[in-house]
Amino acid sequence: MPEVSLTLREMTSPQQLQALREEQIDMGLSSSPIAHPGVASLKVFREPLCAVVPLAHRLATRESIVVQELAGESFITYPPVEGVYFHGLITGVLHAIGVTVAETQHVTQTHSIIALVGVGLGVALVPQSASRVKFPDVAFIPLAGLEDVSADLLLAWRTHGNNPACAAAADCVREALRDPLWLA
Repeated sequence: MPEVSLTLREMTSPQQLQALREEQIDMGLSSSPIAHPGVASLKVFREPLCAVVPLAHRLATRESIVVQELAGESFITYPPVEGVYFHGLITGVLHAIGVTVAETQHVTQTHSIIALVGVGLGVALVPQSASRVKFPDVAFIPLAGLEDVSADLLLAWRTHGNNPACAAAADCVREALRDPLWLA
């Protein structure tokens, strides 16, 4: 779609939903499920969570860990309002398996969470794709026993917007999702 230009804005999922409703943006990539009249969504990606620990941490050299091994650690995670989806996902996992953490710091953006882990303020659970960003002072470790827990990424757009490129872009994404080579 060479005739379409993009302007990118960083927003949390709740901010995106608000901006969609107020017609400030045409489309968004959201981690939160969208259930709002006039806003459609399409799941485009699903990924597991992984642990992030400082390089000097006792678990940093492990090939995988179980979440119970993080019990008693200081935790850095997403806030309950601005990061409602990931906050709920991660606290739900910890609660379901009975893991209690020492203290919790809340930070909105994944790269900020990882940076705080890197300076030794705690450990975190983040989507596995975050491991592609290279932070020199952290180790990303796969989680064993959580194969059924995943984070979703959704494309969201206004269904009654005045931008015809939105429906066309959503159709392009739907078509790409049918192609197994695109997902590889």
